[in-house]
Amino acid sequence: MSLICIGKLCHAAHDEHALRSYLSTVSAVAQIHVVVDRIDPDDIAELESEPELCGFGTFYGACSREEDSSLTQVWNEAFSVGHHDVWPDRPRPALHRQWSVYRSDFCLLDEARRNALLSTRLGTLLKQIIYCPFVTTGSLALLDGGIERVVRAPSAFCVEEILGMTVLGWDCIGNPLYIWSH
Repeated sequence: MSLICIGKLCHAAHDEHALRSYLSTVSAVAQIHVVVDRIDPDDIAELESEPELCGFGTFYGACSREEDSSLTQVWNEAFSVGHHDVWPDRPRPALHRQWSVYRSDFCLLDEARRNALLSTRLGTLLKQIIYCPFVTTGSLALLDGGIERVVRAPSAFCVEEILGMTVLGWDCIGNPLYIWSH
């Protein structure tokens, strides 16, 4: 399988044009292909099953490049930065799909690693989507199947935890959906 990135950004109806324009800019800045409203109906239903995501908003997806349908390459680029020197003297440990086991050990990033990760395409995407000025409530799901855990948290926590997860391969992060409000 591969890593899919989808979400919904809730906003005032009068901000819709501005948000779409902003997402187009995000695509260029992050060098990631961002699509708007071309999300699978089953994914839309799954996102809207969360009470905070009902109502007016814009659905989006992000892929590594236009001809791709996944964010796997972008995650792998961040993984090479996030994973670097975490286990310098031994091979990568056997990992499984329970991010919670690793969360307490790796979610806290030192400033140098955080800055390096924020400069990756993934970090740029996170900053642009999660801190979007037009959004009242937003979501971002990183999936290789259905949503397995929902994280309702402040935007800064969402960014920090996703960056912290880059020490793991994309298939070990537990299919999270992040929901934040401004």
